[in-house]
Amino acid sequence: MKKESICRAEQMTAGYQGPAVIHEVSFDIRSGEILGILGPNGAGKSTIIRTLTGLLPLEKGSVLLAGRDRKNLKEKEQARILAVVPQSINTFFSYTVRQMVEMGRYPLLGPLNPLKSDDIRIIEKSMKTADVHDLSDRTVDQLSGGELQRVLLARALAQDTPLILLDEPTSHQDLRHQILMFNTIREQCRHHGKGVLCILHDMNLAAEYCDRLILLHHGRIVASGTPEEIIRNDVIRPLYGQEIDVRLNPHSGAPMIVFNRKQSNNSPLENQP
Repeated sequence: MKKESICRAEQMTAGYQGPAVIHEVSFDIRSGEILGILGPNGAGKSTIIRTLTGLLPLEKGSVLLAGRDRKNLKEKEQARILAVVPQSINTFFSYTVRQMVEMGRYPLLGPLNPLKSDDIRIIEKSMKTADVHDLSDRTVDQLSGGELQRVLLARALAQDTPLILLDEPTSHQDLRHQILMFNTIREQCRHHGKGVLCILHDMNLAAEYCDRLILLHHGRIVASGTPEEIIRNDVIRPLYGQEIDVRLNPHSGAPMIVFNRKQSNNSPLENQP
């Protein structure tokens, strides 16, 4: 059964007031699936999220959200379709954790409308799911990087959109919370039909949790497919300059990289266009 496309990028090209950083990138994000984006540092991964959300203007191409051209959507309309979990935020104001999560409900409320009982229930559930309920009265400028990431996840869950974009959501998480984070994301896909795009560096996490992967290099998609098609030595080595040894996870059957420091090398990345 073909899954519905919630977001479609067509020939997406964008940059930062200079040469384009991503070039003619096309993909779709489907309901009930996690799409992972991998690539070396500077490949343009975070630029994709900034372009999908409109923080960066398109130089070429288009972005469709729920079948509508993003440029024709008002800010509040877009906020009802997609939620973003960034790597971090600037905490200029001392909002409490609860206040930060409550912000996820604002796109669904009318001007100056107070939170209703259903909103409060969703906020409470989102904080518990993201394991930040015990932090609810602390201010966000007092949190560790990992705690703040989980608060941002809780805010996205409270927003209750069909599409969630995550930029390296486990970069500050300990092992327990990495697993919690991805189990939560997978549950949102499998049981609530959400589509998720997730930028990752950890290939083992990507192979374990993502349904499809995109491999990005110099702002272009150089490979896409299932984890089994992407997490392979002949695909990974040209981009990262490292030999990898791929085994199967004995519990899940997903591909898993086993590192061998004796086989690793420090050769530069191949100069691919």
